[in-house]
Amino acid sequence: MKSFLGYPILTAALLFSPIASAANPASTPERLADALVKAIRSKNPESRKAVLHEKSRACINSQTQPYFDWIFTRQFRYVIPEHYEVSTQPISKAAGSSMDKSAYPVVPTHQVQIDFHTDPYRSTSIVVMAGKDGGNWREILPCPSPEAVAGAQRSSAETERQNRRIDRLAAQVAEPLRSEIIAMARAGRRIDAIRKYAAATGEDLVIARGVVEHLLQEK
Repeated sequence: MKSFLGYPILTAALLFSPIASAANPASTPERLADALVKAIRSKNPESRKAVLHEKSRACINSQTQPYFDWIFTRQFRYVIPEHYEVSTQPISKAAGSSMDKSAYPVVPTHQVQIDFHTDPYRSTSIVVMAGKDGGNWREILPCPSPEAVAGAQRSSAETERQNRRIDRLAAQVAEPLRSEIIAMARAGRRIDAIRKYAAATGEDLVIARGVVEHLLQEK
């Protein structure tokens, strides 16, 4: 699993908010996945925070808030379709030995993965570290160190700068290149569209992908 400053990325909430969980306790990974999707779709930081293990929530304060905001904001960018697949497995001894267990207020026991398609030709996975909290399953996020918080702040600032640049470049794409790229991507040739933009402008593939995605979102 990928990590950022020693902590997991692409993590996501596993439980309903307190009100929802009272009526629908998350007693299985599938119910947890449903709750995760609901929390991300809400794009509400308070709803997102409410699904954490109580000991992970206790780690949130004015100093650590940027770290959790960084995680939540990344997740809120997902557009999760109605159909998604869920898989779960216990954390093996080998995987567990590589974790910085001291950073977790509760050591996770399972990994839950949600897979979904963002378009017909591309899929995304959200990996969740989880464990029991009373009778229910909850997400367990680490209590971030000052270094992890600083790293999250740098990453957020860089993402904002990159997004502003992508917005500016997308607005500058002129015809006929604009129509050609959009038509190519909508015909299932997204990679070709990205490469075409990169070749025409000299931008790297990361920026080119962002510009193509931006153009596809335009009406």
